[in-house]
Amino acid sequence: MKKIISFDMDGTLFDKNFDDLLWFTEMPKLYSKKHKISFEGARRKCLEEYDKESKFSTRWYDIKHWLSHFQLDHPWEKIVGDLKHTVNIYDDAIPALKSLGKKYRLVLLSTATRDFINLKMGVENISKYFCKIYSTTTDLGASGKSKMVYRKLMSVLNVKPEQLVHVGDDEDFDFKIPRKMGITAYLLDRKRKGKKGEFVVHSLKELEEKLL
Repeated sequence: MKKIISFDMDGTLFDKNFDDLLWFTEMPKLYSKKHKISFEGARRKCLEEYDKESKFSTRWYDIKHWLSHFQLDHPWEKIVGDLKHTVNIYDDAIPALKSLGKKYRLVLLSTATRDFINLKMGVENISKYFCKIYSTTTDLGASGKSKMVYRKLMSVLNVKPEQLVHVGDDEDFDFKIPRKMGITAYLLDRKRKGKKGEFVVHSLKELEEKLL
């Protein structure tokens, strides 16, 4: 019997507007001002450096690392605070959490750093719906959702693969990897990119309908 549903965060509960603005607009703006080059030139430089740092490194997700790397003496708290208003929760997120939380224990499993998770979990006090919240980078020392991460998650939750459901928008981290481990995983294809199958959903409302 299923006991726990594990949710990804960005692209699943929240859109990626905040993250896109941070990495692709605000960081290049600061770089442009500091190093006295055009915004477009700064943006290209930032993208080049992001690409050099493997996304399988925990530093790839860390704003403090990038501020240091780019020699930007700007408080990360101010950058994040100034962008807080751009954090958008999907309309179907809270209704789904309320509904599913009546039958299952809910867990958040995100590759975002704890700083970003705390920011987003404060939106509409969404953290109250979760019994546990984990950052793979901050809490588990892993950049992505590998088999090791899912093993650790099941260990701390004291559940077997068949007792866990996971949902997220990344086909590898949120779908293929957990399914290979015997976890019931759902791929959330909000943009309807043509993914098909019994375990593909296009909204959290669809997930509700499958699990309740």
